[in-house]
This record gives sequence, C-alpha cells and structure tokens, in this order.
Amino acid sequence: PREEPKLWEEAQFKEGEALRKLGRHEKARDFYERYIKDNPRSRRLAEAAMWQSRMVQQLGQPEAARDLVWSTLEKHGDDPASEGIEDLLDGLTKLYRGEQETRVLSLALEEKAAAARKAERRTLALRLAWLEANVLRSDSPSRSRTMLYNLAGLIDPAMHHPRIMADVADACRVANDHKRASQIYLDLRKWQPRALERERAAFGLAMIAAAANERDKALEWFDRCIAESLTGASGNDAQLEKGALLRGMKKPKEAVAALTAVTTNRLATSQQKARALLGLGHLALDANDLSLAAKHFQRCYLSGAKWKDTAAEAWLQHGKVLEKLKDETAALNIYREMLAKNDLAALAPAREARERLAKLEGGAP
Repeated sequence: PREEPKLWEEAQFKEGEALRKLGRHEKARDFYERYIKDNPRSRRLAEAAMWQSRMVQQLGQPEAARDLVWSTLEKHGDDPASEGIEDLLDGLTKLYRGEQETRVLSLALEEKAAAARKAERRTLALRLAWLEANVLRSDSPSRSRTMLYNLAGLIDPAMHHPRIMADVADACRVANDHKRASQIYLDLRKWQPRALERERAAFGLAMIAAAANERDKALEWFDRCIAESLTGASGNDAQLEKGALLRGMKKPKEAVAALTAVTTNRLATSQQKARALLGLGHLALDANDLSLAAKHFQRCYLSGAKWKDTAAEAWLQHGKVLEKLKDETAALNIYREMLAKNDLAALAPAREARERLAKLEGGAP
C-alpha cells in the first residue's frame, strides 16, 4: 500500500527485477520509465533511471541510454531532496567505456557544470563537478583534488550528499586547509548522523589532530572511527595510523594490538594488511626481537607483493635484519632477489639495497 512507501517501492522494484532476470528488456525499460513518470520524488528515482538506461543499453541503444541519464540529471539533479542522484552519476561512468569515451564524458561534465553554475543551479553544479573530479582521479590525481577543494564553497551540509562532503573535506585536508576540512567533517557528522561517511569524517579529524601533535585527541577520533566502521576501509586505516602514533608515543604493546587487529580483520584489504605487517616488523625491531622482525617483513612482501612501495621497504628491512643476525649469505640473497625484480629496482629502498649489497660483496673473500 502507498501508505507504506518503502514497502510499496520495494514491491514495485521486485517486479522490475523479475523482468530483468527474465531478459524482458523492453518491458523492464517501460516499467522503469513509467515508475519515474509516476514517482518523481521517489527515494529510488536514480536507481530506476539507471536500470532504465541499462535496459536501453541492452537493447543496443547506448546513446539513448546516456540521454536518459542526462535527462534525469537535468530534471532532478538540482534538487537536493532527490536521493540517489550520486549513485546515478556513478552509473554514468559505466556508459562511457575506454579512454576516448571517458574524455568525452569529462568534457561533457565540465560544460554542463559550468552551465549549471551560470544558471545558479548550485546543487547540480556541485554534483557534476564532483563526478568530473572522480573521473579524473586515476589519471590526474592532483587536478582531481584541486577540483574537489574548489567545491567547498558550494556545499550546504544540511542538504548535500555525505559522499561529496567527505571527498571535498579529504581534498581540503590534503591541501593542509585543516580549518575548512575540520568544519566540513564536523558538519557531516552533525547533519548526516546515519551516513557511512561518518567514519571517514572521524578518520579525517584524527589525522588533522595528529598533524597538530594533539595525540590524545587524535587517538580519541581514531577510536571513534574504528567503533563506527562498517565498511572496514576507514576503520582499518585508523588502526594503522593509531599503531604508528602509539609507536611514536613509546607504547609498543598498544601499537602491536592495533596493527595485529588489521592483520586479522576480514574486511582489511591486502594493502592494509601489508602495511600492518611492515609496522609490526618495525615494532619487533624496536624490541630487538630480530627473528620476529624478519618473519613480519617476509610475510609483508610475500603476501603484499602487488603493493610495490610497501613490499620494497619490507625486502630492504628483511635484508638489514639478516645482517644484524650475522647471516650475510642470506642477506646477500635477499638483496639480489629484490634487485632482480624490475618493478622494485627503481624504487627508493632499492638504492640502499644496492649500497648494502656492494658493501657485502666487497667484503666477501
């Protein structure tokens, strides 16, 4: 019944899902088109528009699919109450494949965002520019961050999406505009109390406190981030930074606990686990437990080989530990094996590895 809008919408979308699974693309397209027309304020409007565009794409009409998304954005993109527009924008990137089409999308976003600004359609301008920055992130990270930073003045924390707020706040933090970043993070937590991005805001506030050498405050925010983390991403990053901070505060037991929590967390990525193992290796070195340090460094580069910077540092540290253990033959083999890997040989740790290798070889009988 329409008196229960969430249940009613769920029932409607079950019908659309059934049509999709049965491969009845034309009927599914018509279903979503009708839904959008009859329910312009639906919280699932963007989802309906995206599925409609995908059905059109399945029917061999990619240009029409794109036009549907652009039309939806033009009609509803300036309304902050239109939920799901950000998801619709994310889906738009899937309709532009390859380098050339991505450039076409980027130019279109730039032109449409400029037109929205000129027409004082503030929310639409913000959303389009945010997506343009995300499209540029992989090829031009610096330009992407600059674009996000410049969006700070368009944000209304009471209305705009927490993902946009978190991305913009992160860009401000990286640019060392900590005052502006802090305000956006705090506004996000105030106005979006149920958003997943709350954990990102807590992490950002912790990093700002740590940069200001406010260690107790930083630890408090790291702990909030960890407690609130549902996705694992920010929570595990918080554990990593917390471990590094505690190591600097000469609290090795607590630091080991923080980093160990990352290695056993099922939501932690391989990169996060590699960073945790590298940190645990350094903590073992601090405690002069050379055998344990060697094990951590070896685990780091074996399990996290794809994360080149972290792996290269682990290879180097493993060799240095073996030197301290007076096992020069093993150290020589580690340095040689590391430098034989082309993807590691050009990184900074390789320079020291070459120097240590030359010294060991020069001293060999």
